[in-house]
This record gives sequence, C-alpha cells and structure tokens, in this order.
Amino acid sequence: MRSFFKKILGIKDSEQSSEEKEDKTPSEIISPKEIQNVPLDEKFAINFTETGGKFIYCINQTEVQEAINNIISENNWEEILTFGSANNDLLKNSGLSFSEKSGANSAFFTSCEALIANDGSILISSNQLKGRKLPNLPYDFIITAKIENIIENRSDGLGSLILRYGKDIPSGITTIKGPKTVTGTNNILDSGSINTSKNIYLLLVE
Repeated sequence: MRSFFKKILGIKDSEQSSEEKEDKTPSEIISPKEIQNVPLDEKFAINFTETGGKFIYCINQTEVQEAINNIISENNWEEILTFGSANNDLLKNSGLSFSEKSGANSAFFTSCEALIANDGSILISSNQLKGRKLPNLPYDFIITAKIENIIENRSDGLGSLILRYGKDIPSGITTIKGPKTVTGTNNILDSGSINTSKNIYLLLVE
C-alpha cells in the first residue's frame, strides 16, 4: 500500500528530479476513470492531494511522532493550538509548547470524524473545534486519522456520525479541504457560506 501512496504523491524513481516530482499532480498520474475504480483509501489520497493537502502515510505511532516533529521543524513553529489530552500526549514528545487557548498560535493539531473519499475533504465537528469557528483557528492544520475513518461520500459521513453518537450527534459539523480549494455552500457539512480551505498536513495511520 505504501508504494501506491508514493506513486500518487509523485515519489517514483530516485533518478527523477525534485522539480519533475513537484510538477506532477495525482490526476496526471492516475486518470479520473481509474480513480473511480480504486479502493477508498487510495481514492481519498488522490482527491485530497489534488486540493493541495499534504499527505503523510504512517504505519505506527512512532512514525506519527516522527512526522509531527518533521512538520514542526520544517515550519519553524513555536506553539501549537490543540484541544484534548490525547493530542497533548502526542505533542509532549515534540518538545514544542502547546496551548488550549485560541490566540496567536502557529498551527492547529486535531483528530477528525471522517475522511471523505470522493472529494478529498475531512469531516470535523464540535468534538474537534470545541465551539471555535474555523476562521478563528490557525490557517495551518495537522490532522491525525486512521484508515477506518475513510468513507465514500458526505452522506455516509453524516450517517457515520448518527451511528457513532446516536441522539448525541455533535454540532458544528463541517468539512475542510486543502488550500487549492475555495468552498462555501449551503450544505450542512459546509457550515453555510464560510471558506473552509486550510493548509492541511494529514497523518494517516494504518
């Protein structure tokens, strides 16, 4: 599976120049017709990277930790905004300061509700946002997810929330995409007409 993700991300042969890799997009590597026939995890990866999302595939928590450290180092961030003890545990080993108070933070670290394969979007809710509005959160997101979080479409996303939470379905349901996408519809999963594009680093754990 890892070899497939290298393929769609343009990581082919060692002799291929970095400039050539950057010029490749997933749609140039795999045709739209082929995308419809690939498994959900592959379809999501293709569509997510098409929106400018940065995809990092991890096989265990050790690789997740390494990825977090590399992302932080690459961006020279000094502080991370996050909500919840599970997120804090992952960040403790990074040596970075983190806060649960909205403010001048460098990035937002969170989990998600689901990954939607057919458009490459990420479903989040009040469980992740804790009452904050997307425009008030940092532009840079680091999101962790598992392969079992991947579903086909937005309707399945809403259905998965109903199955998971029953009558206690969370509020603030929305989807976000990478920075190449400008969203804003009246769909319940788009929270009205706000712009839901973010610079997203997605850490997908097998």
